[in-house]
Amino acid sequence: MLLNVMRVPDGRTPFLMLDVAENAERAASRSYYNDAEAQVCQAIVERLRACHIQPDSMCILTFYKKQLRRLSTFAQQTHVEVATVDSIQGREKDIVILLTTRTDIDPDSTEFLDDRKRLNVALTRARHGLLLLGHVASLAKINSWTTIIQWANSRRSVIQAAQLSTYLPPS
Repeated sequence: MLLNVMRVPDGRTPFLMLDVAENAERAASRSYYNDAEAQVCQAIVERLRACHIQPDSMCILTFYKKQLRRLSTFAQQTHVEVATVDSIQGREKDIVILLTTRTDIDPDSTEFLDDRKRLNVALTRARHGLLLLGHVASLAKINSWTTIIQWANSRRSVIQAAQLSTYLPPS
């Protein structure tokens, strides 16, 4: 499905990791949001919809409730589900856009993003394609994410967010 509308670097793995510029903000609560990441996510959804991907076949997935709230109006307008990783366990979508949000990662306090069960849920919700958004240099400070980044690099699937139009034509 995703391979029909998106060019992928290795030609066979429906996966891209988009390196989004450092820009996370911490809300008054313990949650986080990242407007730059949200904008890239919105561009992806619009491009997928322009390629006739149905809204109910995709999902925006985030680790943080504040990021979910930032995207909720857009999600309602486009009829695309937005959910937290913790709320989607047991369900799948054809295409998942996963937002990692954080950029100010302290290697000594990475339990939330480094939780293997949470990470497993996040990475296994997509049936036909995963677009992972995050700040690669920050995620590389987390043990589990280092492995993911190495795998993505081995497939030449880590790209700068600004390169999106090379892989997914503009709407």
